[in-house]
Amino acid sequence: MLPLTGITILDVSQTLPGPYATMLLADLGADVIKVERPGTGDPFRHLGRGMFETVNRNKRSIALDLKKPEALDVFFGLARTAHAVVEAYRPGVAERLGIAYDRVKAVNPSVVYCSIAAFGQTGPLREIVGHDLNMALTGVLSMAKDRQGRPVRPGLPIADLTAAMFAAFTIVSAIRGAEQTGEGRYLDVSMADALLAWTSVRLPEWALGEGLPDPNAYGLVATANDFFETSDGEYIAIAAQEEKLWQNLCRAIGKLEWLADPRYADNAARLEHRSELLAQLQATFKARTRSEWLELLKGSDVPYSPVNSVAEAMSTPQFSERGLFQQVQDRQGRVLNQIRFPVPLDSEVGVRRAPPALGEHTADILRERLGMRPEDVQALQRSGAIGICADET
Repeated sequence: MLPLTGITILDVSQTLPGPYATMLLADLGADVIKVERPGTGDPFRHLGRGMFETVNRNKRSIALDLKKPEALDVFFGLARTAHAVVEAYRPGVAERLGIAYDRVKAVNPSVVYCSIAAFGQTGPLREIVGHDLNMALTGVLSMAKDRQGRPVRPGLPIADLTAAMFAAFTIVSAIRGAEQTGEGRYLDVSMADALLAWTSVRLPEWALGEGLPDPNAYGLVATANDFFETSDGEYIAIAAQEEKLWQNLCRAIGKLEWLADPRYADNAARLEHRSELLAQLQATFKARTRSEWLELLKGSDVPYSPVNSVAEAMSTPQFSERGLFQQVQDRQGRVLNQIRFPVPLDSEVGVRRAPPALGEHTADILRERLGMRPEDVQALQRSGAIGICADET
């Protein structure tokens, strides 16, 4: 049995942070009921091909027009037995829709209600709209710069994903607390707060009360902890941070003289002479192709890897042998590729259900959860309060 079997999550979030959080919960067995607007649904269904499908597996979709009283009755009927409700509107929108925490708590005192917003529900920026890139406010994007000193845009939406993982972890923790006390709670998840929390691992001087580090020194744990270009224009990643690993690197690349050089005697000395050492490392790695270096470094006990393209990563045997890739067929007959939950708890933690069509499970959920008769469902459909897939019966 999956660890979250028996847990029900009512999810009214859309796009990325909320749906990614609830996907993790669904992967672990929670029954995630995704509430979407009839006719349009989650904007990710239209924003880009495959974007919706990447973060909505293992969920069921119910289409509700929350601006209609009949749909609100359905929502609160579902909320009465839900363990958690997740929303990601701008602050104030849930209140205007009539589904804010106080309303849900009135029908379900043990509910965990999680709000995810760019800057959270309090503070001077609470009403400011923001997406992942705007979380540059936290200083994270200043920690990696290109050769011209400009901030580098990450290839991943790190603020969205950070907030999603904090939300999922905290929801599970709060549900556990509610099981023990019978009292639910409100969770205020801020994308900016979540990302700022991650910066602590790059602020050792600040942690010790010594002020903030040099803005140009973020992440400089060791000189031999970098990307190095090879003669064929590819890159290799070397992470020789600890003293033993530095010594192993020198032996592996044929630079024994560096071990006797007082400028490189320890990590502090190597950082002090970083510019000259970095130039020598760059020249050394530029002398061979990436393939040659990968072969030479085998068995060296040096942390190294190619800087793979996504295509190279997807074809790396390590990931396929660990079972990370899975396919699932949706109701349209499309075969969808998925990267499954990355912790191998057991064989059941996988893609059990394809990402749902809009309103695919509306009738099923109404019958199963609220005991509605077919004629009741049809009446709601005629009123426009719900949406149902054309072939759903």
